[in-house]
Amino acid sequence: MSQNTRPRTCGSGRAFYVDTVELDGQAELRLVGELDMDTADRPAQALEPVYDHGVVRLVLDLSELKFIDSSGLNQLVKALKRQRECGGHVVLHAPSDQTLRVLDLVGLTKHFTIT
Repeated sequence: MSQNTRPRTCGSGRAFYVDTVELDGQAELRLVGELDMDTADRPAQALEPVYDHGVVRLVLDLSELKFIDSSGLNQLVKALKRQRECGGHVVLHAPSDQTLRVLDLVGLTKHFTIT
């Protein structure tokens, strides 16, 4: 199953979208753009069908994530909690130096697998 949520332009003119690919018990979500208060619901919407299929390994590709605020961080933590409750785990793939710095500042780097 593959899902692509359409780009959403926020009030500030920023676009954000999520590409989702599921295969053999693994799902990968590619987060593109700025994950903030205006767009934080998009990953959660994309994850609902993933959770329904019992995916064990969730990879969040952050290589094209340009910005993340506390609302976006909250969504990452919610995904991690949900995966752990189901015996799964979350991998954060290729976060930018800026995103990695934010994750480290709030103490999240020790809770996620980062590749």
